[in-house]
Amino acid sequence: MKAKTSILSVLATGALLAGVTACGGGGALDGMDADEIAERARTSMSELSSLRMEAELGTPEEGGVFDVAMSTDGECRGSMTMEGAELEFMVVGGTSYMRGDEAFWSQQGMDGEATAELVGNRWIIAPEGQGGFGETCQLDRFLEDLNSESDEERDWERVDGETIDGTETVGITRTEEDGSTVTVYVADEDDAHILRMVNDSETDGGTVEFSEFDEDIDVEAPADEDTVDFTELMGG
Repeated sequence: MKAKTSILSVLATGALLAGVTACGGGGALDGMDADEIAERARTSMSELSSLRMEAELGTPEEGGVFDVAMSTDGECRGSMTMEGAELEFMVVGGTSYMRGDEAFWSQQGMDGEATAELVGNRWIIAPEGQGGFGETCQLDRFLEDLNSESDEERDWERVDGETIDGTETVGITRTEEDGSTVTVYVADEDDAHILRMVNDSETDGGTVEFSEFDEDIDVEAPADEDTVDFTELMGG
């Protein structure tokens, strides 16, 4: 079973991932020009083994709230709420698991009430040969997207940074072709991790925050009795 909307495709909406660069600020980034800080941020992010993303994207009617921890070895765990439907997911050892509420199953064109009753609190195992979240819930892919814009021309301007979870940041902003504004906050320290990205588009905008860099992901495959195979769910 594929989720209605993949995490990374949603995060890519509205150019939230478009070419992260930065401008110099105080602290570790003091005296560096935009290109130097951009390279510092890209290098720092590309060397990560894991991170956590928390995002609020889109409009209240059509947007979503996401929380996912992912690693370069492909393991992840997270949740998302879209249009009133809730979904939990994880990838362990290359196997994708998911479980949704009644509203989620209804969004997939199924009898939501009956499916929720059948599944209960068990995890659905993605069908063999289909990646499930395995192909989208990968840090490597996210970092490739983040770095793919590095050669494009940027017109960033320096703005005030913010203190995010106790860390001072350098803020930079630019205007997209659609008129929306993208603001990026980079940690004003040697690691120069990106801590927050904001797009103010009324339709595709939102906020993404990054944390828990290089921390172990607490994810473990559920016991057999706590799972149900997709084919069983479909009556196969």
